[in-house]
Amino acid sequence: MGKQQTKARTGGCKPNGVNVANAARSAQLTNNALSAVANNLEDVQDDMEQAAMAEALANGGVRTSNPALQARLEQWAALCSQNKIREFCSIFVPPDLSAEETAFFASELEQDAVRWSSLAGEILAIVEGSRVFKIIGDQQTQCEFKFLQLENAQIQREVVFVCQEGDWRAEG
Repeated sequence: MGKQQTKARTGGCKPNGVNVANAARSAQLTNNALSAVANNLEDVQDDMEQAAMAEALANGGVRTSNPALQARLEQWAALCSQNKIREFCSIFVPPDLSAEETAFFASELEQDAVRWSSLAGEILAIVEGSRVFKIIGDQQTQCEFKFLQLENAQIQREVVFVCQEGDWRAEG
């Protein structure tokens, strides 16, 4: 069979039957379709997260189910309410910080009223739970609180606490 007859019979395909141009267009269409599906799944996931957040907040928020963690949160909140920055820092910062690092952090908070107020407000919000919309972690060794920022409810915040040998602290 001549080249003209082969080309006419195979529709422009190479002798092995693969039309490279059509295969490339098909692959691009498949990639575009997969990308669109992935974007739609992300949108659905975002919508589901927003609905779960709205439901949690409408029901009064979320509090930890761990009594030991709740007690530590309440202890931190009491120190925040009493403006006892150094005492708060001594039981809040990660245990691997040295006494000097802890003192430095406390002095920074003492010198920056806005920063201290923000941190104290977040602790109080977590204790009370009404702005908390999700808790992630086993709440035995690790707990991440997701909540709405006090100053701007459009901003979501995350705070993680870890427990080592029964001692809950901020994650380092």
